[in-house]
Amino acid sequence: MKITPELKARLRVGLTEYRFTLRAADDRSLFFAHESVLFESPASGWTENNQGSGHQESRIVRQPGKSSEKWVCDTVRNWRVYHFHDTSSSAPVMGLGNIVDNDVLHSNASNLAAFLMKMAEEYPQNFARVTETIRQVAPFFGGFRLKEVAPGQTQLLWKDRFSDLLYYPYQLSDGTLRYICLASLLLQPNPPSTVIIDEPELGLHPYAIKLLASLLHEAAEHAQIIVSTQASLLLDELTPEQVIVVNQRDGESILERQDPDRLADWLKEYTLGQLWEKNELGGLP
Repeated sequence: MKITPELKARLRVGLTEYRFTLRAADDRSLFFAHESVLFESPASGWTENNQGSGHQESRIVRQPGKSSEKWVCDTVRNWRVYHFHDTSSSAPVMGLGNIVDNDVLHSNASNLAAFLMKMAEEYPQNFARVTETIRQVAPFFGGFRLKEVAPGQTQLLWKDRFSDLLYYPYQLSDGTLRYICLASLLLQPNPPSTVIIDEPELGLHPYAIKLLASLLHEAAEHAQIIVSTQASLLLDELTPEQVIVVNQRDGESILERQDPDRLADWLKEYTLGQLWEKNELGGLP
């Protein structure tokens, strides 16, 4: 195992850049050896606000409300990570949820019913698109029946187009339920600044994966979308510049953006997904 004396990171968002260096103390706790925020002005170039060293908690959270430091902090806090893998009978998305917990979709979609209720009331066009998009994958879907099912509680109930019965979320296939979560996330009116989705292709029909790619492209016009995947069908819907492959070398994770020039001849005969399956892109465990 390789041991490094320090960990450095740099995050640039627009005209602001956040840098820090972490080192280990004798008791193996981490402290900031360096922390700073830089702001680029067209008139004066880069200005660095040094936060000092020796502290164990970031100092940018304590800065004034309109400072560059506060802006970086708020940006990072607005990142959201999602993984809709749990569709078991005890999954949080299956049960009752607080009807007013509806501002931000939770990472496991546990508040999906309340989130959709608010969307239906305040952004009916977005809600209609969610319903239409679900029907492209599940033509039988007759729509949601979102209401207060107990005092202050709601649940993800739905109807079949060919039945008068009301159904529960556990009566959907795993893939359909995951696609509902994904469509609701990607078609929301006010997405987080950065959305990270882990393996969105799990359990999806091949046609649904192609539709998912279209939703990802559309959502990327309004937010930074980062997806981890091993699905060749999803790669087929991307360009080389949009793909970063993680390779492990000498105990380190190396992230490499694909070079379209290097792949140009390959792509005359194969799709990007086929090259992934042939291990021409790397990324082995």
